[in-house]
Amino acid sequence: MHKHDVPLRPILSTINTSARPVAEYLTDILQPIHDKYSNYCARDSFSFAAEMKSMQTQSRNFMCSYDIKSLFTNIPLGEVIDICANALYSDENATPPPFSKTIFIELLEFATCGVEFSFNNVMYQQLEGCGMGNVLSSLLSNIYVGFLENKMFTSSKTYHPLFY
Repeated sequence: MHKHDVPLRPILSTINTSARPVAEYLTDILQPIHDKYSNYCARDSFSFAAEMKSMQTQSRNFMCSYDIKSLFTNIPLGEVIDICANALYSDENATPPPFSKTIFIELLEFATCGVEFSFNNVMYQQLEGCGMGNVLSSLLSNIYVGFLENKMFTSSKTYHPLFY
């Protein structure tokens, strides 16, 4: 209701699909990658409010908010899958799953890419992004945005926000 023109987004239930158990299994494997890249994620609005109350600010400070339009359905799945695979299999601090990087990528693609669904007896396939309703959507979205944020903050020597 708070979005302009009240856009509708399909929420795809993955309950009782063949991809659901795979997605749930991958959630546990991806959690350390999420934790690595999600330094700036607020757990919820209550923790954000508590954090803001405890901050010492100056009059020249300001606050702004960013909203990524339709985040789940706009993340580039190929790129975020590569980020996850590289973080799991190339980082010496990560513990990769007990199978090859190729199999990991195939499992992640199976659980997220080309999801098929029906609406009004017509079959559709989601070609881009991660479906709303997929258990991996928020996790992969946070990893992708966190990866970009970390990249931005480590590459800039002059700009770093007081709180983000």
